[in-house]
Amino acid sequence: MGTYTKFTELLARDTDRGALTPSGKELLDTLTSPGLSNAPKVNVLSFGVGGVSANDMFILRRDPAMPGSTNIVLYMPESDFKSFYEFTSTRDMRAFLKTLPKTPAAFNAFLAHFGSDVNSDAVRSVVKSMNEWAAAPENSKPKMAMGGSSYIFGNVFERQARLSQEAVTPISVNGLTDLQHVWVSPEGLPFTPESGLMVS
Repeated sequence: MGTYTKFTELLARDTDRGALTPSGKELLDTLTSPGLSNAPKVNVLSFGVGGVSANDMFILRRDPAMPGSTNIVLYMPESDFKSFYEFTSTRDMRAFLKTLPKTPAAFNAFLAHFGSDVNSDAVRSVVKSMNEWAAAPENSKPKMAMGGSSYIFGNVFERQARLSQEAVTPISVNGLTDLQHVWVSPEGLPFTPESGLMVS
């Protein structure tokens, strides 16, 4: 099944089940029906944890954010769980991710998006990062990069199809310490994982 077909089928399923709000569906429609009049501006970002990118997950982010509305949709394709998770802010998404290690079935499903081998370096790295985050004090911020890791330009589904065929491995750099993952906003301004996705 193609990545676009899978996305649209899961979107139809979750919509029929009432798992999406109108504002969340509005963001998702920008991918399936580009060029809609009055459509919100949306950025698409890859999803990663601690330097490891998921092979089939991504984030839609409303730009600018709208108070009280869905501003982030996390796409995590699943057959046994819903595939679209809505959040009003980065903080809400982090709170959701913080609970995953405490729910074995949901956590195992989440980890499968980083590789099919649970003993691979990539999956073990994600497990370590997620468990550290789950054990962190409430209202703290993750010490590792978590969430949107880079902007996706062009056809997101073609990119996802390509990534799904590639092995996922963390990047190791010898001899360097205290590294910090820094992203760049559309305006060219750097921001760190601690600032999240620039959605307050």
